Formats: sequence, C-alpha cells, structure tokens
Amino acid sequence: MSLAAFAHDLVGRYAPDVDVPPPSVLDQVRRNAQRRSALGPADPTG
Repeated sequence: MSLAAFAHDLVGRYAPDVDVPPPSVLDQVRRNAQRRSALGPADPTG
C-alpha cells in the first residue's frame, strides 16, 4: 500500500467528514512536485 493510499484510508476511517482526494489525485500532485523539484534545486544543501 502506498503512503497516499494509507493516509487516505486512515483519514477515511477516523475523519470521515473530511473531504480527501483519492490516491490517484495525490499521486498526480506528487508527480507534479517531483517534476517541479527536478527543474530546480529542491534541497538547499545540494
């Protein structure tokens, strides 16, 4: 189980009133973040 799916499952179980995007949306966000970090230095120590 991916971290996104795990978090989605936890929130669904313990906070059903919270509107959480499905894991596919979270994967898309993470992919966008990785693409953005590939464009520039993500960590300042690098």
